[in-house]
This record gives sequence, C-alpha cells and structure tokens, in this order.
Amino acid sequence: MRVPCDRFKIIKLDRSPPLYLHTLNTMKESIFPYELFRLDAEELDRLQQSDTAEDMTTLGMWHIITVPDDDYISQAETLFRKAIAKGSALAKLQLANMYRLGDFGLVDMKQYIRLRDESIAEGCQMAQLRLCRDIAYGVGCLPDLDMGIAETKRRLAAIAYPDPRWYDALGWMLMLKGAPSDESNGWFLKAIECGYIDSYSGLVDMPEAIEMGRKEGCGGCCIMIAGELVKKYHTVCENDANATDYFSDTDEKSAYLEKNSQYKKELAQQIVSLYQEATRLGETAGYYYLGQIYYGADLGHMEDDDKAWHYFMTGARMGHCLCLSMLAEMIEEGRASEEYQWEDACLYRLKALRYGDDNQLLYVVHDYHEGELEDYAEEIVRDYIPRYDALPDEEESDVDGEDDCQQEDGEADDDPEDDDGRFDAWA
Repeated sequence: MRVPCDRFKIIKLDRSPPLYLHTLNTMKESIFPYELFRLDAEELDRLQQSDTAEDMTTLGMWHIITVPDDDYISQAETLFRKAIAKGSALAKLQLANMYRLGDFGLVDMKQYIRLRDESIAEGCQMAQLRLCRDIAYGVGCLPDLDMGIAETKRRLAAIAYPDPRWYDALGWMLMLKGAPSDESNGWFLKAIECGYIDSYSGLVDMPEAIEMGRKEGCGGCCIMIAGELVKKYHTVCENDANATDYFSDTDEKSAYLEKNSQYKKELAQQIVSLYQEATRLGETAGYYYLGQIYYGADLGHMEDDDKAWHYFMTGARMGHCLCLSMLAEMIEEGRASEEYQWEDACLYRLKALRYGDDNQLLYVVHDYHEGELEDYAEEIVRDYIPRYDALPDEEESDVDGEDDCQQEDGEADDDPEDDDGRFDAWA
C-alpha cells in the first residue's frame, strides 16, 4: 500500500548523517536491490538453472551479498563474465565493483573505471548512477556533493523510465549536503511511490513513515526504531542508578526497580528482535548492532565473544565496513580465537577502509609503516598515503587511541565529524 505524502506528520529530529549512513553502508558501496536478500528457494533454484544474462547477473550479485560459501568471489566472477559474454552491461558494472573493492587481491581503479564507463556506454542506468555517486562521495576523485547532485539530476532528466534508486540516491546526497528536509524527503517519497520501499529509511523526520516502512519490509527502518528503543533503555538505566536519590522508603525503591527491570527486559527483547528482523530484510547493519550487544555486554546480556565474533563476521562477509573494523578490534584485544593473528587484524582494517570506514586510514598507514601489509604496498602508496599526508599535523592522532566512531549501543554519534576533525560523508 502506498500512502500519500500528506499522511505523514513532520517533526524536528536530529538528521545527522552517521546513524543513517551506518545503516545504509552496504548500499553505498554496491548498488544491489534489497529484493536479492528476499529470494525464496523456488526462485533461487530457477536462477541456478537459467542461462540468461539477466539471471546469471542476478545470481552473481546474490552470491556476493549472501555469501553462501567461501568460494563466492570466484562463483560471482564466473557468472558475471558469462553474462558479459551474452551482452549484460549490468554484469560488467558488478565485475567493475569487484575490482574497486579489491576482491581479486589489490584494488584496481583502472579496471573499475574502464568497466564502469563501458557499462555506461552500453546503456546501463545503474552504471550512470554509480558514476554520479562516485563524483559525490569521492571514488577515484575528490568528493564533490554539489557536482554529484548536479550530474545526477542532469542524467536523470535524460532517462525516460528511471529506476527509483535514482530518486533515493538524490535524497541521500541532499541530506548529506544539509538541504531542507522538504527537498530530500520529496525524492525519498518519489522513490517510495515508484515501489522502492527502502527509501522509507530516509524519512527520518516522519516517524509514521518510518513505522510504515518497517511494516512494508524496510530493514533500515527497523534499525532506526531499534535505536529509539535503545535510548529509552539507557534512560531507564540512568533512572535506576539515581533511584536512591528519589526514594527514601526501601520498599518503594525495590518496587520501582523491579518494575523497571521488567520494562528493560521487554525493551531489550524488542530491540534484538528488530535487529534480527533487519538482517532478514537485507540490512547488514543489523549484524553490527547485534555484535555490539555481546561485545559490550549491553541490554542486559552477558559479554560473549563467540556471539559477537559470529555477528561481526557475518556482517563483514556481507560487506559492512564497521563489522570489518570490529573484527580487527577483537583480534587486537585478544578476544578472537588463537587462529587469528595481528596480520589478520591489519588486513581487516584495510578491507574496512576499502568499504568505507575512513577512520581506518590512520591505522592502515601506521601498519604499513610498521612493515605490515607489504603485499598491498602499491594500493596503500597510491590511494591512502596521499590522503594521510594531506591531513593537518594535529589531526594525525595516536592510532592506539580509542576509536570514537564505533557505536556500542546502536546510537549514533551526534557530531557529524569523524575522528580526524573533518566531515566525512561515509564515516
């Protein structure tokens, strides 16, 4: 059911980017339709039996984002190359993305740009949108939101039947730029009207829309609703801590704490359920927040390194950069199994940087200078050291310090700046 715009009441909320960008991290790196996460067994079997270019491309994307086994890279590559041989421009774009993210070893931006531009020349809408996003967020160039927005609007105007993800992308670009909510919301609503339900998650100042998005199957909305419940949970915890100041009567205090204890249990169950629902709907940030619950012993749960590692590893294999960062963190803290060594932590930080966690830049360059990541020297010298050298001296902070960007409770940092003091669109 599609609901007219005037059904939603607008309230003023914090629209700071980090929460919502963490939520949509996977979508930022790869333009995959969320529907791929929802394939039933019958449709999946049909795809596996098909030899059409379209179905092989879809199956290749499914292998990447669901990671059914350890051989997903070679399987996806094989399917994409077969589809390319049959004329699929979209498969060419997906193969290009694998080069950009270093799936074959080193990041190869020349191959990425070549294949992306060939896909554009062959008429692939998603390749055009990928180019616009690259301009806006600085993939292969300096980030320029204004130019990215202008180029997106220019190309969109020339497409007779645009994919609704064009509207969604414009909404996020405008939100990051700090445009009035009416402007960004207009694009999100247009995407929703065209059937792209995951744009509900962009309507951050329309609570009724967020709730409806959850009902229609938007994983990002589940994450946001859970975030609000997390705030309530911690407010109750603070009230418990101050109960001694409120009650002089011991029995009244005990009754109050008992009532709050039950309420916190109910909140915790709802929060975990929402994160799990988000993962079922294809929102990989759900794995990050589930991992944080057991990593930080939050929401009344005991600290459990095995469960935390499981959730972070699942999210990491599906491309969530913060999950990759947390794997490195757990290895360095000695909270991973003994089979993982310091070298593995360095590699996870490099992968996290590739996938969008710019807070790993200092760590990766530091590790390289310490003699690690030698196999990736070409990539680091070409792509990361120039960015590191461009940082003001006072911003080259101690990499052994605490990473303030990582959120342990599902809440976002209200400050839209990352640890090096600059606004980072994809922290």
